[in-house]
Amino acid sequence: MKGLGLRQGLEHLVAVGYGLSYDAIVSSFPPYRALLEEVADYAKRSLGVRRDPRSAHVLDVASGIGTLAFRLAREGYTIVGLDGVEYLVEIAREKRRERNVANVAFHRVDIGGDEVPWREVFDFAVSLHTLYWHPRPAQVLAATRRALRPGGHALFLNYSRPARVLPTFKTIRASEGWGAALGALRWLLPTALFEGFRSYTPHYTEADALHGLLADAGFEILETRRTFLADISCLAWVRRT
Repeated sequence: MKGLGLRQGLEHLVAVGYGLSYDAIVSSFPPYRALLEEVADYAKRSLGVRRDPRSAHVLDVASGIGTLAFRLAREGYTIVGLDGVEYLVEIAREKRRERNVANVAFHRVDIGGDEVPWREVFDFAVSLHTLYWHPRPAQVLAATRRALRPGGHALFLNYSRPARVLPTFKTIRASEGWGAALGALRWLLPTALFEGFRSYTPHYTEADALHGLLADAGFEILETRRTFLADISCLAWVRRT
């Protein structure tokens, strides 16, 4: 019990440090910034051109400190970010106050475990690498579907394999050169440290496995592709059936 408590304490401290430093990490990591733009493009495809973009309601599943939510808020959408970790929600709320962003709100809700108060409200939902770490991925998908209006769209990204430092570094070096490989270490190293202190069973999914999960949850697959660092992520653009 004592060892378990110590591990949980260390995990909490590492997660806090990671959350606090995350903006600094991703702001200088071009692949992650490109991924945010990719998500924003799918949001635009899902929501179309609107006279008042605030009429588009967007759900960010496991929003963390709000990095993706703030990017989507720049499009004028009304954003709700949910996360089960209180200190990450508080960081996101503080950033919202500092930046004076009126069209985004953050709530402490574990979408895979807590009762989600929104039903058939959102036009678009995004889950950015949530399914691989959440202990109840099927419940995350079911709750996301319930939160979407009928015909609403969603974007799910999940890791297809671990972000191991050396193999990923070698893959990027071979395809993009030393500069890109060295730059990738800025994300790979803190991510590996954080993952090393987490106690969980990862749910990595190749395209077929992700398709199966989404179909079972009541989603129609519209488009899939590989993306992010050395194609480590599988992306699925879907519609609620």
